[in-house]
Amino acid sequence: RSNQPFIYKNLILSFNGEIYNYMDLKDQMIQKGYKFKTNSDTELVVKLYFEYGVDSFKLLSGIFAISIFDKIKKKIILIRDIVGVKPLYYYFNIQEKKFIFSSLIKPKTRRRLLSYLWAVFMGLRPAGISSIILVSKSPYTVIARVRGIGVAVITNT
Repeated sequence: RSNQPFIYKNLILSFNGEIYNYMDLKDQMIQKGYKFKTNSDTELVVKLYFEYGVDSFKLLSGIFAISIFDKIKKKIILIRDIVGVKPLYYYFNIQEKKFIFSSLIKPKTRRRLLSYLWAVFMGLRPAGISSIILVSKSPYTVIARVRGIGVAVITNT
């Protein structure tokens, strides 16, 4: 088990899900010389990303919604499992200078949703982010200006 957000070197990870091939991947990373402080798949995911970049997500078998922020590159990666079992939503408003994301939408009003998302996950100011990579169904939700992450969408800000 690990606390979140999980920090490894210049990377900050938030993770919701389960990696089914966790033990096999962990063994491979140990053979590469990586050390693990926890028994969580969260720590594995961030170290896989550190080693392989976005190609690391091709190795994962499971259900997940993941965010990784690289403090050096000023880049945030949002990814979800290919089947889309774990949803991933985001809100972006350039006037408010807010970019908020979550794998859950619980509150029923926009204001309550934004408060919830802000409290659960990091709110990042768009001016500090050079690009956003969104990897993984329909972007539309029932809440105005809140979008779901679609398949293989890459965008630069």
